[in-house]
Formats: sequence, structure tokens, C-alpha cells
Amino acid sequence: MDPEFNVQKYGELLAQALPVVIDNLEDHERLLTAAEALMDKGEDLSSEERKLLELLVVLVEIFEHEEEEADDQPQPLPHETIKRLMDGRGWGPDTLNDIFGNPKLTADALSGTKAISKGQAKALGKLFQVPPKLFFSE
Repeated sequence: MDPEFNVQKYGELLAQALPVVIDNLEDHERLLTAAEALMDKGEDLSSEERKLLELLVVLVEIFEHEEEEADDQPQPLPHETIKRLMDGRGWGPDTLNDIFGNPKLTADALSGTKAISKGQAKALGKLFQVPPKLFFSE
């Protein structure tokens, strides 16, 4: 480590920047802005600021890489998601009859021939304890 590195000063910089593992766009924007502000200082960065910048860049790059990978993956269709969630729990189609109304409508939803309504998506989200958006086609 750099002999001029001041742990206390670095701690103060960390307390100001509040770096976290980025899992949302708000944190991404906040940490990206902090990194850009440090980059704007150019060669005038202290050892502590340089270390903070390295940390912020790593966090931003990890988030952006994960976002790119997620964008490259095709999202499963809603009926495929339902089937996976049911299989994982060992449930049969009858479990969903209350949500879809009757066995015929349940079968149609599970085959993908019937679209899932907003209300049904909310009920499925509650049942499986996942975000309802998993059951919407894009």
C-alpha cells in the first residue's frame, strides 16, 4: 500500500460515497456520478481518492456487465415460468384453479394459449412469492 495512504481519510471518503454492491439503477447512477467526479480531478487525486475510484469502477463495471448478460438472455414466457415454479414445488395444475377460475382456463394458461391478466399475475406473484411481472409477456 502507498506509504502516503491515510486510512482515516479513506474511511471518510467511503462514508461520503457509501459504495454498495449495485442492484438498482439509483445506486448505479449515484456511484457512477461519484466516480466521474473523481475522474474529473485527473492527476490531482490523492491516494485515498484513487483507491475509492478503483472500488467505484469495479462496482459499476460488475453491475453493467450483469445487466448486459441479463439483456442477452431471452426471458422465459409466462407459462414456462409458472410451470417451473410449480415443478419446483411439486404442485399440479389444480393448485391454480382458484386463480384462473376452472381447470380449462388453467390448462389454457399453462399451455400459453391464454394470456394472463394483471389480476391473475398479482395472484400468481402472491402464491409463488415472486414479482408479478414474471407473468407478463413483453
